[in-house]
Amino acid sequence: MNRKLISDWLFVASVAAGLFQSLALAGLVLALLVRGNFGSMKWRTAHTFLALAAAWAMGVVALRGGDTNGMLPYFSYLWFLPLLLAWYKPSDDTLRAFSWLIVGLFFADLLFNVYSSAVGRDLFGRIVDAREGVVGGRNGGLFAHSFYSGAISITAAITLLASRTGRWVAALALVNLMLAGSWRLAVAIPIIFMFTLRWRTRSRRMELALVLLLSVLIVLGVIATSGFVDNELEVNDSNKFRVYAWLLALAKVATSPLIGVGFPSIGLIEGISFSSIDENLVTESWYLGAAATFGIPYVVLFLGAFLTGFYGPDYGQRDLRRAIVFPFVIIDLTYGEFFGAVLVYTWLWLLICAPWRVAPPLRRPRRHRPIVRVEANGGPAGFSPPFAPPGSVLGARC
Repeated sequence: MNRKLISDWLFVASVAAGLFQSLALAGLVLALLVRGNFGSMKWRTAHTFLALAAAWAMGVVALRGGDTNGMLPYFSYLWFLPLLLAWYKPSDDTLRAFSWLIVGLFFADLLFNVYSSAVGRDLFGRIVDAREGVVGGRNGGLFAHSFYSGAISITAAITLLASRTGRWVAALALVNLMLAGSWRLAVAIPIIFMFTLRWRTRSRRMELALVLLLSVLIVLGVIATSGFVDNELEVNDSNKFRVYAWLLALAKVATSPLIGVGFPSIGLIEGISFSSIDENLVTESWYLGAAATFGIPYVVLFLGAFLTGFYGPDYGQRDLRRAIVFPFVIIDLTYGEFFGAVLVYTWLWLLICAPWRVAPPLRRPRRHRPIVRVEANGGPAGFSPPFAPPGSVLGARC
């Protein structure tokens, strides 16, 4: 059998199992060994930034002491995966197999949410979160957590929108996003549609300007509905805690901007309160959370990996998935950590490292005078273009 095909499905199976049991992620190494072909490493500038971020973080761990909350294995996966993919050299077939995993998880998650919406508990008997959501309670889907359900729905929506035959199914993904119940997740819907429009002709400058504008508007909207500002808007308790977490994180980062102040807690927090936010280092923002954990240099280097990965020289050859997902991720990092889930993070680096599809040209090509073939009887035989169409796939960039 084809070793690359076997390694791709072993890779996907390892990630799928790793969503339920983290030790299963070790299967990614086995997938790499099965794939073979270690003659060259497809190293990119993004890998350099991430390697520097990992080195900085490990230096912080050495200075501050070990991770008593068990977060270091998770951070190690964030640093190790791109290095593994540089050796693995994923192909378009790898992305296709991973897309099947995303869609499969989505349908399972949708089944759980539809059932729990009707019955009040899911297929495993777990009770729905009674907090007010977008359409009733907050359904947790397959993993009994609304944010995990939302992450699956967002990745599925983008994957299906970029497909040729499954675009209508993307509507179900957006419905599932609503069933997950969190208003923070619902913000993803207009953002996804906004970055779908004119994605072929959008420049880097325009995209980054939109990212900055939307990020600022979201922050202002959270502050306006937090109750800390005197206005007539209805107070959202979640935003009240979110603003408090931001202010507390800013104060903590200011005390130690280079190496941060500690590791966040991964244990379940029974009820969000002002004291629990302080005790568990809850920051409600990836930027602030990463700075509080490893310092501002780590944030700059880690973010640089994504900036160079998605906004490098291949920007004009991106496909619809990349045109939506990266600006969305950068916006979400302002008030959340969508990309931090294993499924999403692995998907992001596959998008960076797999071959880039050639998108239609940003500008309409000049018209050329057709070449006319003349038959023996002197009549035209038809027209043929003076140049061949561009190839559909470039070589692997990672």
